[in-house]
Amino acid sequence: LEFRRVLFRSALAPRRNADDGRWMAPFVMAPINTRVVRRALAMRGSAGVPYEEFVDAGRGAAAWLRAAATTAATGAGIALLATMNFKKDPMVALHAYASYVHAGGNESLYVAGGFQQIRYEIGFKNFLKKNGLEDKVSIVGWIDNTSQWLASKRFILCSSLQEGHPVGLLEAMAAGVHPLIYSWYGAERMYPSQYLWSSMREFCELALSPQLSPDPTRYVEEGFSTERLQVY
Repeated sequence: LEFRRVLFRSALAPRRNADDGRWMAPFVMAPINTRVVRRALAMRGSAGVPYEEFVDAGRGAAAWLRAAATTAATGAGIALLATMNFKKDPMVALHAYASYVHAGGNESLYVAGGFQQIRYEIGFKNFLKKNGLEDKVSIVGWIDNTSQWLASKRFILCSSLQEGHPVGLLEAMAAGVHPLIYSWYGAERMYPSQYLWSSMREFCELALSPQLSPDPTRYVEEGFSTERLQVY
């Protein structure tokens, strides 16, 4: 219970300007604007430059309430981009998301892709119904413009049992979307530890952390730029 209280405070607590003590609320268009600016910076060779957008809520208790309400209402969303099958382990993804919601997380989950077999779709929707998550999870199916769809997302969730280097995950990170990656065998040799989780508690800690680092755009630029890659 205490763990849940701590995470709940972290998820909904508004931010305060350290210079003048004024409360800050998220700007409703910030998720999209931030992706655009970070992508532009990366293209100019300046990946990793901090950029965020907030609205000044003022000082005092009333300002804190306004900032807290806006913070709670503007979750940008968690993306799950995959063809659901045994390898992608969708039930682990759902259990992780349910733990996040129960800990006070306010981001909705958006699922793009298809179900390889009907039994995965039945099991997926059954979990949502029995855990009261039908209003928090949107199954959008196949999408035509991945970059546009990712523009409004804050996180991308990967719960696979094993992977090589998922293209969808890399594309999301290039757009500035922070990854939440299950630590499959060998994942620690591919990604910074700050991107990895091995338990539901660790997943919640990552998803509810007020400080997101390192910058996923810089990770992609430094490791997978056209200058570094060779095509055979």
